[in-house]
Amino acid sequence: MTSFKQQQLIHYTEYPGAEPAIVFVHGFTCDELDWVYQVKHFGIVGQRIITLDLPGHGKSMSCNSSTLTMKAMASEVVTMLHHLRVKSTIVVGHSMGTMIAAEIATQAPDMVIDVVLIDGSRIAKGDPGEAVAKSNARFEQMGFKRCITDIFEPMFLPGSDEKEKKRIIDRACVQPEYTSIKLLSSAIRWCAEDFEYKYSQLKVPVQVVQSTHRGEGNKRVPVTSDMHIEWHDELKTLGVDAEFDLVADCGHFTMLDKPEVVNTNIERLLERIEAAAAQYSSASAQ
Repeated sequence: MTSFKQQQLIHYTEYPGAEPAIVFVHGFTCDELDWVYQVKHFGIVGQRIITLDLPGHGKSMSCNSSTLTMKAMASEVVTMLHHLRVKSTIVVGHSMGTMIAAEIATQAPDMVIDVVLIDGSRIAKGDPGEAVAKSNARFEQMGFKRCITDIFEPMFLPGSDEKEKKRIIDRACVQPEYTSIKLLSSAIRWCAEDFEYKYSQLKVPVQVVQSTHRGEGNKRVPVTSDMHIEWHDELKTLGVDAEFDLVADCGHFTMLDKPEVVNTNIERLLERIEAAAAQYSSASAQ
């Protein structure tokens, strides 16, 4: 049975099954529909699944500006998870959702047992005010829709599904301008101010799935199997217990372009959790 509900500022869809629950957190100007292949795959095997629309997105548009920060959005998700009485969860975040996934894990350390970061990045360093001003000036110079299109176009490969590409870009372009600029500014500030501290506090295993990285002009380009990714080095330096999977020939929406890769990475975590539980049970019985 599937439930569709609104808990405070969060619209979510729950698919009952076994824990750990898999919680899917979408990216900037996206929504829960981006996880369709993961919902189908893990629903068949009977895993508890929760998808959601973050504040300011999809069916969670009714929100005030104070909720449009990485920390506040994560707090809303944690409140939702407590409401659903989730005991253990794997949090899967995509793009901006990787920042929120890290926040969720640090805000609910007794609940989150693993984190999956899909095509994340660090979009700012140094003076956050300067970075935000530069981003805002770009919107003013280009106009909202043109700027959003310019951000999203490089996320797709020449052979990407044109219908899916259009759906994603059109969805981003119809988002309220104020909300989108506020969200992007918040993401920039989080990367500049909170990145080191939050990831240094992350004490659970992390699986990083990377299909693009930020190249010249901060635009996304596809990775290669032997590519050096700067933000991966930063995670290692901060002591994050991470494994990295570089996915070649794939756009930014890894879970849509190559769903089998994302599913396999999540399955690997579930297998480890099951093996650890079996080992603990065996040791307790002796």
